[in-house]
Amino acid sequence: MSRDPTLLIDESNLTIGSDGRAYYTFTASQDNQKVRLASDCLGTTRFNQLMIERGDQATSYVAPVVVEGSGESTGVFKSLEEMLSGLQSINLELTDTKNSNLWSKIKLTTNGMLREYYRDHIKTEIVESADGIATRISEDTDKKLVLINDTINGIRREYQDADRQLSASYQAGIEGLKATMASDKIGLQAEIKLSAQGLSQKYDDELRKLSAKITTTSSGTTEAYESKLEGLRAEFTRSNQGMRVELESQISGLRATQQSTASQISQEIRDRTGAVSRVQQDLNSYQRRLQSAEGNYSSLQQTVSGLQSDVGSPTGKIQSRFTQLQSQIDQRVTRDGVMSIINQSGDSIKLAIQKAGGIDAKMSAKEIVSAINLNGYGVRISGERIALDGNTTVNGAFGAKLGEFIKLRADQIIGGTIDANKINVINLNASSIVGLDANFIKAKIEYAITSLLEGKVIKARNGAMLIDLNNANMAFNSNATINFNSSNNALVRKKGESTGFLHFVDDSYGGVYAGFGVTSNYEGTKSQNTIRFAGIRVFRPNEKLDKLELYGDTIHMSHGFSGGGSLTIKFTDFGGKDVNLAQIFDMIFDNFRNLNEAGGNYSRNYYANWK
Repeated sequence: MSRDPTLLIDESNLTIGSDGRAYYTFTASQDNQKVRLASDCLGTTRFNQLMIERGDQATSYVAPVVVEGSGESTGVFKSLEEMLSGLQSINLELTDTKNSNLWSKIKLTTNGMLREYYRDHIKTEIVESADGIATRISEDTDKKLVLINDTINGIRREYQDADRQLSASYQAGIEGLKATMASDKIGLQAEIKLSAQGLSQKYDDELRKLSAKITTTSSGTTEAYESKLEGLRAEFTRSNQGMRVELESQISGLRATQQSTASQISQEIRDRTGAVSRVQQDLNSYQRRLQSAEGNYSSLQQTVSGLQSDVGSPTGKIQSRFTQLQSQIDQRVTRDGVMSIINQSGDSIKLAIQKAGGIDAKMSAKEIVSAINLNGYGVRISGERIALDGNTTVNGAFGAKLGEFIKLRADQIIGGTIDANKINVINLNASSIVGLDANFIKAKIEYAITSLLEGKVIKARNGAMLIDLNNANMAFNSNATINFNSSNNALVRKKGESTGFLHFVDDSYGGVYAGFGVTSNYEGTKSQNTIRFAGIRVFRPNEKLDKLELYGDTIHMSHGFSGGGSLTIKFTDFGGKDVNLAQIFDMIFDNFRNLNEAGGNYSRNYYANWK
């Protein structure tokens, strides 16, 4: 008799059921019983869905729960098996094989209890110990399985349906909750996590390649959605800071982002080539920019003060700008280092061609090639060459150096009258003059006087005044007066956009005021109704009004340019309030007077502020 404990199974002792499954019933003679399968068939034999179970009735196959590791029992089952193997126990088994397939088994020790129940293809196994309770419920016909574990760390439940390919699990513990659900047949899966930190949800559709993830915390909620087949992705974030939306199409390469907060709203659309459309706005401004993949762009910036529009190339060599302010409109176009400018304000229009400096350059007299300046005084045209094409009519006085201005042919002068009093004639042959009269003689004398004065020094007979024309010098050697008899007169010095002047202007009181100061931004000699003037205005239209005004953000008074000992007043520190110096002094002396009284009169308040 062989002493090999291995059981040999072949076709002769297998029972084959009507459903095509084969099963073999045996009784193990030892704990490590071996079973060997033998077959006389030639070739490869495969066994699918192999399962070993208790009892003499074969049930439907149930997929085992795979645990990575050595393959041995773990957790509550392992610890209980180890404890039961070395201890005395109570075994109880109840069967009713004659009337039904109902049976139950109970194994009890001091460390725990194992219970098994079976009825109508449903089998339940329960292991109880001090560590917890583990329950396993299986059904043969529908291949259903339930696993329940309760321990001090929490609860875990698993549900499986092999026929419908459904599964679900649930975990609850001190750290939170977790639930998963899956339908392998249609490729759906869901996962939900809940803890004190927040809530997390995941949803996947494997067949349609769709996914969603939602995360909620005390800070806000983030939602992410993705379609891998269509290459689409969307993400939404909401928090106490605001909202953010991000949309992306991987196929088209487009990506859009929108963000909103209490202080700002911004939008951006871009593609993979680098083209961008961007909009940003807040309480103080609105900005928009469009840019192509090549770098060409157009932009718009708008504030309550005005707006600015730019259109340009990536190199910056070709660029145009339109700027509109409350009192000024400025248009500029630059190409290859040359810029054309059209500047309009309330009292003037300036047209100029300027070299160098770029689109941001200020108008500079040194760089201006040609210009037309229109203002209340008239029109000035500047340029190296000025051509008037077509019929030209001049109304009013016209002055020019005829020798440089125009050449006339005698056969082109037909009729009409030339006033010799208004022209300068040279190299005229007197013998060819017919009708010599007083007007001609007067013109000759006036020309002689002009030629004598050109480039000379004009001097008074008594030496009271001298004018040096070549050196641009005027000298007053006696008490002198310069009288201005019109309503708006000034002594002016200009440089760039800045103008320094002393002017005498009719005031609104019926008199004349004197203004001395400097303006910026091409404001000219304007000291009223403007924010670009810094200087002094003096009024004395009558005996009742005597006023001096100082204008400037900072007033600095000092005995010299260094060494200290100066007084500085910053009007921006006044907070927009009017201040009366006499009232301030009264408040100061009144406070000292109050403190100087016997014991001090503290029953009334003192002046704590001076503005």
